[in-house]
Amino acid sequence: MTDEKIMLVVSITAGRNFPQHKDKQLIVEGRFNDEKLYSDPVAHLSAPQINTELAWELDRKAVHHHKIQRTPIKLNIFAGNPSSDKNEIIGYIVLDLRGASSSNHTSKAKWMPLLSSKYSKFKPELSVELNLEEEPSDGANNVLQENNSGKLPVETKEENGKPFLQIGKGGSMYIFSLSLLSGERLVNLIPANRPVHDGFYWFYQLRGNDVVHEPFSELTSPFPVERASLNIQGLKKNVCRFLTAELCPIEIHLCSGEQSLGHAMVQFGQNLTKALKELDLSKDVARFPVTVPLKPNPSMGGIKGSPHFDLQFETDLGASLKVELSIRAEDVPQTPLNSTSEQLAQPVPRGLPKPLGPQSSEERQNNTDHEIADIDYSEPTTTSSHLVAPQVHAHYSFSLEIQNLRMKEHHQISVYVKYSYSFFGSSKPIFSGAPVPLHMKSQQVKLTEPFCQFDFACAPKQLENQFRAVPLVLEVWARSENEADRAIGTVVVPIEKLLPANMKPKIANENLAVALDNRVVGDIDIKFWLENKGPIKQQIIIPPENATKQREEDLRRMQEKMNMSMDKKREDLEKLQFKTALDLQLWKDEQEEEFTKYLKAKEEEMIKRIAGEFTRREQERDQIMNTRVSQYEKMEKQLRKTLAEAKKAETRVADQEKELARLRDDLQSEKDRIRQDAKTAFEQQKRELLGMLKVERAKTGAAEERASKYRQELDETDHKYKSLLNELEISKRQAPDPHLQAEVKTLLVEKNELEKRIDSLTKAKQHYKLQWSRAIKEVASMKEREIESAEVKLRRKQEEMEEMRAKYQAAQVHQEMIAERDTIRAMKSEFKITQKSFSNVYAQQYEPEDSGYRKLMEDKDQLLKSGAYTEHDQVIQEINRKLRELSCTG
Repeated sequence: MTDEKIMLVVSITAGRNFPQHKDKQLIVEGRFNDEKLYSDPVAHLSAPQINTELAWELDRKAVHHHKIQRTPIKLNIFAGNPSSDKNEIIGYIVLDLRGASSSNHTSKAKWMPLLSSKYSKFKPELSVELNLEEEPSDGANNVLQENNSGKLPVETKEENGKPFLQIGKGGSMYIFSLSLLSGERLVNLIPANRPVHDGFYWFYQLRGNDVVHEPFSELTSPFPVERASLNIQGLKKNVCRFLTAELCPIEIHLCSGEQSLGHAMVQFGQNLTKALKELDLSKDVARFPVTVPLKPNPSMGGIKGSPHFDLQFETDLGASLKVELSIRAEDVPQTPLNSTSEQLAQPVPRGLPKPLGPQSSEERQNNTDHEIADIDYSEPTTTSSHLVAPQVHAHYSFSLEIQNLRMKEHHQISVYVKYSYSFFGSSKPIFSGAPVPLHMKSQQVKLTEPFCQFDFACAPKQLENQFRAVPLVLEVWARSENEADRAIGTVVVPIEKLLPANMKPKIANENLAVALDNRVVGDIDIKFWLENKGPIKQQIIIPPENATKQREEDLRRMQEKMNMSMDKKREDLEKLQFKTALDLQLWKDEQEEEFTKYLKAKEEEMIKRIAGEFTRREQERDQIMNTRVSQYEKMEKQLRKTLAEAKKAETRVADQEKELARLRDDLQSEKDRIRQDAKTAFEQQKRELLGMLKVERAKTGAAEERASKYRQELDETDHKYKSLLNELEISKRQAPDPHLQAEVKTLLVEKNELEKRIDSLTKAKQHYKLQWSRAIKEVASMKEREIESAEVKLRRKQEEMEEMRAKYQAAQVHQEMIAERDTIRAMKSEFKITQKSFSNVYAQQYEPEDSGYRKLMEDKDQLLKSGAYTEHDQVIQEINRKLRELSCTG
């Protein structure tokens, strides 16, 4: 790892103002840069000791980028039940990366409140510290952080007769010690209304192991100082996580007899983390003394009536306990305690007292520590001077009954079941009786001795840990004549389903798979239950050391009486077992004979019932077969008839489609012909109108020439008139001439007539032009209307034809086509008639009165009607020229 790598470390040490829930655990989830880290679960106490560090590995550029982007660090706090996977969020904390301190400037932890807290009345807070640390290449004194995404693996091992706990993989051996040094005002814990005569002792647990210190009789005088130690091997960071998450806090009880007078909670997570960071455990011993208050037990009653009770404290009576915790490497010597009563505690079976006697100074020197490991003892761990655990054990009864066994892949063998569970008191295997033969595959068999019951005693917590950690495994064995016995499958019995163990028996019926090499080879039906028969009442209290001789004598007598009673009970038990075995064998033989007779009778009855049932079902099958055959024949006839009708309908539809296609082609051809005729007629009319337009233009030009001629004549006449007037004036002056006067009057009359004629011709010309333009417009509009109406009618008829095609009505389509054809013909004839009438009207209105013009028009019409001539022939063109000349001259 290069020096450019930086660790973003969020340290969560402890919490405060939380409500206390014994059945829940707290988990902290850290979110940063889309990465999630989780802490180990801790107890949901009022002041939980989390003691975890969440670390993300970044480089300097990424840190700078996140600071600019103000990327938040969000801590979600969850509360969950260990027995279920559901976690409920109770609040969160948001941290600003810009407030993180570097490794050169150590920051102090800050108490930060939970936002959107579910416990709004309590206002919970967490002690959080945010640092940026450069990741070193090597350093023995630094505790490196890791992703707390899961729980550390913990294993119990033993080396050279010395038990220890292996945390994770590898690492060094460390010794964690807890010493009880002294107490103050312990007498305040004694209730006034309940005198205590059984002496006092200290009791606590280290990872499920009970630790009981040497009893003492006086609370006002100092008690013996003792030390309990735990051997742990692992990496420094893993050891720190294990101690702060699983051992912290430690609850210490001051007990008398079977009752707890008060208790104290020892919190050491924060101190331990700080010590591991600052000290080198390979050279020094990390030691931190703690003074904790002792709180009275309310169930004892009468606390307020104590003469030592202080009215200022209802729960805190001023009693306190001084405790020293230490951790060191294995090769670092431990500092001896001040008291010489430090002794080695060994696991002692519950209920059997260990002989006590004064120890020599050599023994005291050798036994300096009380070593505790997570060893699977059914007895509590205690000190040598006090041998009774205060936790009350209970008597349990576990029963197992194998109901049925079925193997899918094996036959022609004999099978039996074998299992053992040392926690029940014996490691000897239990057999299911004599092997049972399997004649075929998937045969279901019953074992000869399927039931077994175990009676044992242990602590409830120990039972729960054992059942959850170690399941009961059944082995299915096969026996044959040619081969030795071999295992053909295993069954894992989920005995954790029986938890929690209540006074009422909890029964479980399971169908479990028999597996071999990760494949299922059979199944087994079992029934198992656990019965809690209540706590064991017997508790042995060891008197103080001043009565050692009397105690040894009592113990010796008790041991002799127990041996005599055990021998007598053993003899009675052997006799009873022999008698029971004999009765059981006789009963088994009798039951086997009765069962064989019962099976034969059942077999005969079953054969008769099967034969009758077979006959009845055969008759029913024949009846059903005949009915189905007749139904199928009817359905076949109906299907053939339907197929014939379908073929006919298909032929009819094909014919109709052909007829419709023919009609469509005829209609399309007719439509094309009508369109072509209309186009031809339009072009012909256009040519005729253009010719007429040319004629009229020629006539207009001739009229203009005549008008100019008449103007010229008028000018000449006027000139003549003026000259005549001059002459007349001259003649008048000379002598009047009656002839000249008459000629002048005649000329004046002619002049007036000529002017009138010119005016009439001008008006006729204008009127002709107006009538001609109007006629042209009317002809064009009439043509457009006729063509549009014809197209609309054709389009409408075409749509009707399309609808008729969909309905396959060929006959109606044909009739409508005929009607359409007639309509078109009528329109065509009507159009021709209109055209002829228009031509006649035009001829009547605009034809000159000259008989030569009429004769030429008649000749032209006869020649065109004869069919021998067209408009382009020279004869017709010559006639048209003469007509234009006549119209111009007329």
